Amino acid sequence: MGMLTQTLKVLGEDGRPESLDRIREITADLQDITGSVLKDLRGLVAQLRPSATSGTGLRHALRELEAATHRQTGVRFRTSIGGIADDVEGDFAEDLYHVIAEAVHNAVKHSSADLITVTLELDEA
Repeated sequence: MGMLTQTLKVLGEDGRPESLDRIREITADLQDITGSVLKDLRGLVAQLRPSATSGTGLRHALRELEAATHRQTGVRFRTSIGGIADDVEGDFAEDLYHVIAEAVHNAVKHSSADLITVTLELDEA
């Protein structure tokens, strides 16, 4: 990436019309490279992130999420978490936690809500 940006710098100072095509090619290459690097970094971060539910369970992890979000934003929570939270374990509990955390994050980020309702139930239909 460093070499490509140096090449762009040289081509940009060149001023020749034929350099413009090469600049476009390099820019496309840089977009591909940065997209790939970002994807790899996200994967690494996901692997390094400690489990939110391991050892404490989904119910406790969700309470911690609510408390931390309230401390940081002032948003209040109305929560209804059935017994299912105590039955869900492992990767499924972790995945469910991250889905709820993302929904909470989006509600805080994209709304002016002062109350978030979280309901977790098992529909055995």
